Amino acid sequence: MRAPTICWTDVELSKFRHALEDEGKSEHTIRAYLSDVSQFLEHCDSVQVYADNPIMRHRATEWLGKSKKVVGPATVNRRMASVKTYFRLVHSKDVLERYKAPSPPPGQPHPLPNLMDDVRAMLAVTKPHSDARLAIALMGFAGLRVTEARTLTWAQIEHDWLVINGKGSKIRYVPVAPELQVVIDQHHCPDVSMGPMMDITDRGIRGAVTRTGVRAGISRPVASHDLRMTFGTVIYDKTKDLRVTQELLGHASPTTTERYTGISEDTKMQAIMAAVI
Repeated sequence: MRAPTICWTDVELSKFRHALEDEGKSEHTIRAYLSDVSQFLEHCDSVQVYADNPIMRHRATEWLGKSKKVVGPATVNRRMASVKTYFRLVHSKDVLERYKAPSPPPGQPHPLPNLMDDVRAMLAVTKPHSDARLAIALMGFAGLRVTEARTLTWAQIEHDWLVINGKGSKIRYVPVAPELQVVIDQHHCPDVSMGPMMDITDRGIRGAVTRTGVRAGISRPVASHDLRMTFGTVIYDKTKDLRVTQELLGHASPTTTERYTGISEDTKMQAIMAAVI
């Protein structure tokens, strides 16, 4: 009885699995990498893989180029990592050292599901005098960017207005809402009345926002920019004035503002009721 023929791709994948296991990769990562490399080897067709074969670089970049047309940047980056790891572990060579991976798309902000009620829920689970509480209030009740909130000084509060140094050194004025004033009053320290309002990094704010969203029971993960978009959505919902919303958010273009004004569930319901009555 003739022994079954072992395909060269099976041999390569077996070597790759053992190498990944030796590196201590998780089973989830191993499965993902093996799936990617299996597709790559299939793309190579009958051309057996040899790292020194000049056609390998072409085949690898060709496969990743085709991937860009059918999958997102994150998947392309993972496929690139899979192939690079395969050649490094199995063939001790990097055939993609000059390959430029696609940049991941910027995250798209979304208003919080329950808008200002979710902002209030987040504030309710923060410590009264914490920087995280003040940052959340400034982003949720005034629409500030992370850096704008972090660098805000006590001197930038003029009566009931915030004087914001925005992008491109553009100054804008944002009224202090009553709920924001309460948080500011709780946070204020007379000894540093002219200094920064908080001592925290941008990364610290972003991490605090996400953790606070979990503690507050928000139905999905919360990013810092979601608070800013929530503010923009509520302002536009209440005023239907894109220009006012643009000024408060500090956008140079109304096109940008349009992306920051989500549509609330109440607005959708009102639209339906108006259409069917």
